[in-house]
Amino acid sequence: MTATGRLKAAAKAARTGVMRPIKLALARRARGRSAARFVAVTGSSGKSTTTALLAHLLADEGPVVAQVFWNTLGPLIRTLRRSRRDTRFVVAELGVGGPGQMPGMATLFRPDMAVGTMTGREHDSAFRSREAGAPEKGTLVETLPPGGIAVLNADDDLALGMTARTAARCVTFGWADSADCRILSARAQLPERLGLRLLWQGRAIDLQTRFTGAHFALPVAAAAAAALTLGVPPDALARRIARFEPLHLRMSMHPVPNGPVLVVDTAKAPLDTVD
Repeated sequence: MTATGRLKAAAKAARTGVMRPIKLALARRARGRSAARFVAVTGSSGKSTTTALLAHLLADEGPVVAQVFWNTLGPLIRTLRRSRRDTRFVVAELGVGGPGQMPGMATLFRPDMAVGTMTGREHDSAFRSREAGAPEKGTLVETLPPGGIAVLNADDDLALGMTARTAARCVTFGWADSADCRILSARAQLPERLGLRLLWQGRAIDLQTRFTGAHFALPVAAAAAAALTLGVPPDALARRIARFEPLHLRMSMHPVPNGPVLVVDTAKAPLDTVD
């Protein structure tokens, strides 16, 4: 780096050091004034899809502020400041790349609902194991108020274990027989897109999606469980999911003129989905 570059970098760092406390205070004030429902989504995989789909499902219920992809403290501060008096829902994904990162974000965001997608090995370099990473994610559930709701993966032992860390109501999703929002079936074979059947409060709900790949059944179930718990009617749920366009580069489809259709999964491909 040149001398000029170093000076610019130092000036930027100084500005950031001065402005961060001010922006943090403004974000806290915005959170304190807001009457919206705050939903936080965390997990090793599936955060972005779950967050984007849930925001889409809630949009017809009222104004939504969504934070997708960028999931650290800086983006969270900006998301809180975007909330307005008429905002009904704030839906944000919160990620951790190492120990000690979740408590500050969870305390700032103060979720009314926390969604835990899964506990995988995406951060082995920082946590070394699934078991080591789970307590960091579980901090989010601990911040729920007594009237809050934890929406957790019934197929993931570590995610399900977070029920012991909160007095809030717990709603589960997944393939397990015990799941509150249970996946009964899922099918996806190109060119056919993902279709699945959920069981919710004794009612079977058939969903047709635009997702490519059966492994998307889990984030769909996570978003559905959260939306249904927040009051979205089952019939409306099916209509809204059918309209949702999957996220770019997460098994998105790209036709080549006079050629093949490419299925691109370069944003992130968790080990468990490679098959």
